[in-house]
Amino acid sequence: MVKIRFLGACREVTGSMHLLDTGKTKILLDCGMRQGVDSVEREKHIPFDPSEIDYIILSHAHIDHSGLIPYLYLRGFRGRVVTTTATRAIAELLLLDSAKIMKEEYEKSNIPPLFDERDVVEVMSHFDAYPYNKPVRLQDVKLSFLDAGHILGSAVTLLRINGLQICYTGDIGSGTSPLMNPPTPPKEADVLIMESTYGNRRHEDRAKAVETMKAVISDTIKAGGKVLIPVFAVGRAQEVLYVLRNLRDKIRVKVYLDTPLGSRVTDIYKSYSNMLRKEFYELFLRGKNPIEFEGLEYVTTYNRSRELAKSNEPCIILSASGMLEGGRVLNHLPYILQDENSTVLFVGYQAEGTLGRQIVDGNKLVYVNGDEVDVRCNVVNVSAFSAHADEDGLVGFVEGMDYYPRRIYIVHGEEEAARNLLARLPKVRKSIPERGEEADLGWGGRAGMDGEREGRAIIDFKPGFVDFMGLSIHPEPLLLVREGEMLILRRYGEVVGELMSAGEELAVEIRAAVKSAEVEKISVEAGDIARLREFMEAGILSKKLSKEIVCTLLKEGRDEVIRMLNLKRDKDRFPVKDPEVVNDFVEYMVNLLKTRKEVEIVAAFEELIPKISGMCY
Repeated sequence: MVKIRFLGACREVTGSMHLLDTGKTKILLDCGMRQGVDSVEREKHIPFDPSEIDYIILSHAHIDHSGLIPYLYLRGFRGRVVTTTATRAIAELLLLDSAKIMKEEYEKSNIPPLFDERDVVEVMSHFDAYPYNKPVRLQDVKLSFLDAGHILGSAVTLLRINGLQICYTGDIGSGTSPLMNPPTPPKEADVLIMESTYGNRRHEDRAKAVETMKAVISDTIKAGGKVLIPVFAVGRAQEVLYVLRNLRDKIRVKVYLDTPLGSRVTDIYKSYSNMLRKEFYELFLRGKNPIEFEGLEYVTTYNRSRELAKSNEPCIILSASGMLEGGRVLNHLPYILQDENSTVLFVGYQAEGTLGRQIVDGNKLVYVNGDEVDVRCNVVNVSAFSAHADEDGLVGFVEGMDYYPRRIYIVHGEEEAARNLLARLPKVRKSIPERGEEADLGWGGRAGMDGEREGRAIIDFKPGFVDFMGLSIHPEPLLLVREGEMLILRRYGEVVGELMSAGEELAVEIRAAVKSAEVEKISVEAGDIARLREFMEAGILSKKLSKEIVCTLLKEGRDEVIRMLNLKRDKDRFPVKDPEVVNDFVEYMVNLLKTRKEVEIVAAFEELIPKISGMCY
């Protein structure tokens, strides 16, 4: 029996954590820190033994989903953290920053930190990263990630356990972001665990919101004030910077990104730009950064932040954290809140119990760093820049599935939002779990499954039949696989692909057998071979780099190869220094990776360097 316990983000929007138990494997779906009143004290009480957790599946890097991973490590967790390639890179930055903030809080308020930077460094060695749409085997669980469209690297998680398919949405993107792709719903799932942050709201039109932002900034600057925009360092900051870049002709004023992570996050966006919308990726590819502009300054030191906070310069300041629960934004708040000519412009959700929520709700007296502060400034809240789907987007996510789930659990939303979404979703079994509630998800089998079931046997796909000599035959090679108590008939190619992605010895043997027998049958474009040879002759594609490309492709996927090539270009690590040749090579390789099958790319390199794929194992 597969069971789940809901441990966080239950009837609230923070601290996501759900414990899945298959009977053989224990998996945490996210491991988030609660933000708000008494959050640190509450997090000390973990309602399970961290040493028993086999895997943490991390949907994205925001602290309310990732923030307790180092603390669990400190308490005995030694399993693996499974996530996407971009999330691994971003999580390291945010967790180190979180450790630093807690250390500063300890020095000011004597609140002991949950973990330190050493714990972060140690737990990062337990991260395993995968691209979207690549099946991964975790003991008795099959996992794959879809693009959630929330922030860079965010994922919708699909889990299959003995024929039972579970979908955990993490945070679902709005679909209107100029940077992020729209969220990708699964085709089907038996059980859907979905967020409901904006389950009772519709976002305002983005174009109108930009006009509102422009008017607020213009009026504030004319009055000699400052505009403070609280943002998360990853996601919201980049969205707002893009909008401000487009407003440069109309609003010429200095913009400061006051977070220690600023420039490093921008570097990550460059490296993983292939995961953004196509038009933005192409801008990065041509060396144009759509989130940087003249007049933007990254505030890199704490002293510079304090200096900026005390200055009277009319300007725009983006600073974290987005809910005003810590970080350098607290340097600016005491000055801006008391200035009638200044504005705090909120562009994201403010969770209940946070300082941001108090200000949005109209409190005229708040506490910042333990001191009473009068709120005299203008307060403006614009929801169109939210990285979360609104109620129509959330319903649309479910409607985008080929089949409705047989069970929906609504999490990550305050009660009013969750109840409104509950009423709008299809008429299936659905509920809003309480914190600590446990549910049995069953043994397996699917409602509305695109296949057939006979007793304990499942056909795990929709067969395609052809008529032959009076019989209807499915012509594709199949394998009968035992998963727990279930016998599942699966596509041969899918099973072999999973084994290869896991890097097991059997996968190597299969790869060698298939390659020796059938590599000559793989169609390779002659133009691809010719272009690769040209790059070898130009000196930019060496045997060493070819091996690095092929091995990274086989072991970590396309996204990681693209990141590697972008990083080499940005850090000037190619042997050829002519930027035209470098850009031509990177652009060609990215196009090859996006338009060809992996086996075709490997076969093309095999033409140049025989048996190159065998060097990877």
